[in-house]
Amino acid sequence: LAGGSVTSPTKYGGNGGTVVTVSTRSELQNYAKKGNYVIYIDGMIDMTDGMLPSKASESTTALDNWIKSKSSVATSLATWKTYYAGGNTNSADESGDYKKNRQTLANAWSSLITINVASNTTIIGLTNESGVKGGCFKIGAKSNVVMRNLIIQDAYDPFPQIEKGDGFNANYDAIEISNGSKYVWIDHCTLRDTISKTDSDFDTVTLSDGAEKKYQVFDGLCDIKQASDFITVSYCKFMDHDKTQLIGHSSSYTSDKNHQTITLHNNYYLNCGQRLPMVRFATIH
Repeated sequence: LAGGSVTSPTKYGGNGGTVVTVSTRSELQNYAKKGNYVIYIDGMIDMTDGMLPSKASESTTALDNWIKSKSSVATSLATWKTYYAGGNTNSADESGDYKKNRQTLANAWSSLITINVASNTTIIGLTNESGVKGGCFKIGAKSNVVMRNLIIQDAYDPFPQIEKGDGFNANYDAIEISNGSKYVWIDHCTLRDTISKTDSDFDTVTLSDGAEKKYQVFDGLCDIKQASDFITVSYCKFMDHDKTQLIGHSSSYTSDKNHQTITLHNNYYLNCGQRLPMVRFATIH
């Protein structure tokens, strides 16, 4: 296993560093990507700047206006769904202009809602009601990261992509740990959906071949993949979600072998549909 060849950090629990308190999307994104900060989140930060709908099947005026400003083919989420579904089937991956136009929207959305976390970073909820909504924490190829006492909800993707035989697939997790990240501790966090609790809360879209598919706007709550090591998830609540926790990148990604050393300790799963967790190549305690 990887333990014999990996050097542990000289300081544990993040890396100490400068203490800051943030309450806005831009502040959180700015300090998280720098490293060597202890970041306290004060209150719930809306990473979508007010565009998150109250139900997964719906939109908001703010989101519709944002789509209109970014897209040359759609003026709202509803018109985007009609356009995208009309150019895709369930028997093939997205392609051509439909793929290009979705990627334009997806890239702009990712820049808005993604929180890229640097090495040697600690992120803590200042109160029991602190955290983020509508956003995605990404820990990719980083080490020595701690996240504690946070509410992380509704990692929303309004532009899921069609994948052959698998319908719509969203692209954002509440927390994504990937690309050989090491020494990550997720503790006493609540990861949940609030705008969808059952399949009836999602929209159903008809593709050009007549296939009806759930417009899936959520991926995972805490996925760990791509040869990451020494990850602990403890005393967390996973709530009201379908594809809850994936460990292992894919069934063919054999680089995960001898890595993915993970501890899951005293976590609670409530109203979760599957992947509790789903494990491919990993060693889990």
